[in-house]
Parts: sequence; structure tokens; C-alpha cells
Amino acid sequence: MIELLSKYADKTLPFDWPVMKIAILAIGLFGASFLLHWLLWRMKVPQRQSAALLVILLGTLPLGLAAVLFVPGLSFFRPLGIGEIAHVTIFHVAVTLAYIVAYSALEGRSPSMALLLSVADSRGKGRSRQELESLLRSERPVELRLEAMLRDEMVTESDGVYCLTAKGWAWARSVGVARIVLKLKKGG
Repeated sequence: MIELLSKYADKTLPFDWPVMKIAILAIGLFGASFLLHWLLWRMKVPQRQSAALLVILLGTLPLGLAAVLFVPGLSFFRPLGIGEIAHVTIFHVAVTLAYIVAYSALEGRSPSMALLLSVADSRGKGRSRQELESLLRSERPVELRLEAMLRDEMVTESDGVYCLTAKGWAWARSVGVARIVLKLKKGG
């Protein structure tokens, strides 16, 4: 594959090859990190899933960049300069954070997701409002999210009172800043 790409890299192509090379590298690195995550979850799902995801997904970035810099067979994808490394890094971090947000929705079954899946499982017959309200009462979405936040050490609980940890404050501040930058209203 690399020899085939090398053969055509010197010819006039209908696309910008250096840009495509960096795009392939960025997508490939995230794909490799996702594959590693998938394989590890097949063996054993870690207790602190969000933290493990961060370590796996972000840890593969420097390892992958080192591989393309030092493994001769991968030198074809070697970034040329700090700009290309920055492109790969920004892409990888952005996709990693987006995946972690999506994963938490899949992991905890958000109320919206539970409703959608229930209606989809009806195989076109639909669900009544009473069925959907009953589903949400049985799902316990707030309790499940609090358990996940306790497990991930985002909050602590004492006598039924939940308080943010330093990690929780950092996430809350990050979301607050993002909301301000994006001019979003407060909400869930």
C-alpha cells in the first residue's frame, strides 16, 4: 500500500498529497487508539472508564507520532515540521474529547437515548406516552449518572450531599468556558 502511494505521490494528483498524508496519519492514529480501546474493553472493562479512555486515546498520540518518526516502514507518513504535528495533535485531541462525551452518553444511557431506543425497539408500532414515562421512571438516569461521577471521582458524597472534586471543578469550568465561547444557554 505504501509503495503504491509513494509511486503516485510524485505525480499530479487530483488532491493535495501532503494534506492527505497528514489526514491519513491523523485518522489512522485515532483509529489505532480506538482499536486498542475496543480490544482492551473486550478483555475487561475498567472501573474508571473515562479515565482509562483518556489514557488510552491520548497516550497513543505521542506513541504513534514517535512510531512514524523512528520506524523506517512508517517514514512515508512522517510529519514535516511542527505545523503538521500540530494538525495531527489538534485533530486527535478534538476527536478524543468528542468520543469521550459520546461514550458517556452510550455508557449511561441518557434519557433521550433510552426513549429513542425504546421507540426503535417497538418495530414501527410506536410507544404510548405512559410507556415512555414508565421507562424513564425505571431507568433512574440521575442515579446512574451520579454513580458514574462518583466512580470517576468527579464528585464525592457525604450524608446524601454531593460535592465536586478538583477534577469535577476542572470539568465544570471547562464546560462553562466552552458554553460562554459558543454563546450557549445554560442547560443539560
